[in-house]
Amino acid sequence: TGVQTCALPISAGVPDNLDQDFGLRGNSALGNYVWEDTNANGIQDEVNTGIAGATVNLYYDANGDGAINGAEATTPIATTTTDAMGFYSFGNLAAGNYQVGFVTPAGYDSASETGNGTAATGSDADVVTGLSPVVALPLNTTNNDIDAGYYELGSIGNYVWADTNGDGLQTGGEPGIPNVVVTLTGTDGAGNPVNLTMVTDADGLYLFEDLVPGTYTVTFVTPAGYTATTQTTGTANGSDADPVTGVAPAVMLGSGENNLDIDAGYKGTGSLGDYVWLDLDGDGVQDGNE
Repeated sequence: TGVQTCALPISAGVPDNLDQDFGLRGNSALGNYVWEDTNANGIQDEVNTGIAGATVNLYYDANGDGAINGAEATTPIATTTTDAMGFYSFGNLAAGNYQVGFVTPAGYDSASETGNGTAATGSDADVVTGLSPVVALPLNTTNNDIDAGYYELGSIGNYVWADTNGDGLQTGGEPGIPNVVVTLTGTDGAGNPVNLTMVTDADGLYLFEDLVPGTYTVTFVTPAGYTATTQTTGTANGSDADPVTGVAPAVMLGSGENNLDIDAGYKGTGSLGDYVWLDLDGDGVQDGNE
């Protein structure tokens, strides 16, 4: 008939041998991509750079209840790392429910926002746990839509100084101004508003740290006894503050970027003058009766 069978001998009075098991291996696969999310919006919409060597774990719903919890959630069935381009893959998988767990790569601080509704290009890693949603994987199927985006935090800052010659440029001998109020406003890549305030230190320096990539604006409050100097945005040591509003041009801060070139110069508001008199005796000295 062309059909082969295998019979196990059973002795009289001995129970059937029910311990002959077969392991089944499927041909489905899960994977895809871990990337540096330059603008931190959770979508692969910028010039992407894959992150090599990122650890990725795979978890399996062994009891088939549609959820992965308990021992299933703590013991991965497989672990891999991303290749030089940031890609990973788990192959030879049987049909079932799976969950991918991404480990934050070394040097990166945060995961991109999830839930952006873009299955093919979005980040699926939960921002706290690094876990993807549970994925139902049919037999003979490849799902290459499980991605994770990460970014590095950055900073914005620099310097407020007394521009004694009023040219809008930092020249030698011009000191920093302490206790100047500086405000940072804007939105990060996920659209969250940012509003931070600080004052310059004893040397006139300020620094907003641990910033998520986004678009930010620095505003300087004119210190008492000073007026704004000439705005010279675009020069290496120039003053970026608008002379009227104190607002510097907006900054687009990328992943891991430290922009330390937002400065403001101010000049003192001193006065000059005194007295004109009739010098009766012509000696050039203000005598009591002149």
